[in-house]
Amino acid sequence: MRKTDFFSFSNGGLFSSKGTWQHSERMIDSYELIIVTKGNLFMEYDGKKYSLSTGECLIIAPGKLHRGYKPSNMSVEFYWLHFYPEETKGVRIPPGFHEMPAVFSLKNASTVIHTVRQLLHCSKTATYPYETCHHLAYILFSELIHQLKEETSQNLLAAQVHEYIRSHADIVLSAHDVAEHFSYNADYLSRILKKYLGYTLNQDISRQRLNHAKLLLQTSNYTIEQIAHELGYSDPNLFIKFFCYHAKTSPTAYRSSFSRLHTNHK
Repeated sequence: MRKTDFFSFSNGGLFSSKGTWQHSERMIDSYELIIVTKGNLFMEYDGKKYSLSTGECLIIAPGKLHRGYKPSNMSVEFYWLHFYPEETKGVRIPPGFHEMPAVFSLKNASTVIHTVRQLLHCSKTATYPYETCHHLAYILFSELIHQLKEETSQNLLAAQVHEYIRSHADIVLSAHDVAEHFSYNADYLSRILKKYLGYTLNQDISRQRLNHAKLLLQTSNYTIEQIAHELGYSDPNLFIKFFCYHAKTSPTAYRSSFSRLHTNHK
């Protein structure tokens, strides 16, 4: 299909399976974005086989055959969204859209999931003009493209430190802990992160822990107490205080935002 300059959001939702499940064979006339939030999704697309895990995305182009090449034996959960290529209507496609790889990993999953849920919430709320969904789709892909560009442009050390903090966002981590792991002075690492990422070492630790908390609030049924425990807090009130300070809202209020979305289960 010829590349177009516009696209329009069609529909989307959250899919979850509780047991053995395999994606059916399909060929559709829209783009489809799949964002895995739990388990492993085994997909064959454009002649290649992919094992997609939590935080990984697949973009399927119109008219391309895709199918599950083997069943997932454990619970699988993913967001799915369809966008139609258009000649003039919808919104203009963000620069870099047509160069996006078919499969990629999210660098900041909570920001993407937040926008996805906002988009799906608006699509199910009659009082929003439907054009709102098209514009939110533009914002969503702009964020995805931004995260892909970050991956190739960041200073290697800053990227390594940032990834280490992200992968340890579920424990109480200090700037000293991070600096000791990399055998650098904490102030030096903080200056490196500030130069290449725009925030200090302590700010990155807080941001990553906040993002992890947001992701758990958006994608799990854990209680606030359980999420506090997942983040290494012995006292849930300390977690609530941390979240309220950095997110400017309570964990409960954040969880209830953008709650309307289509869900399907197998």
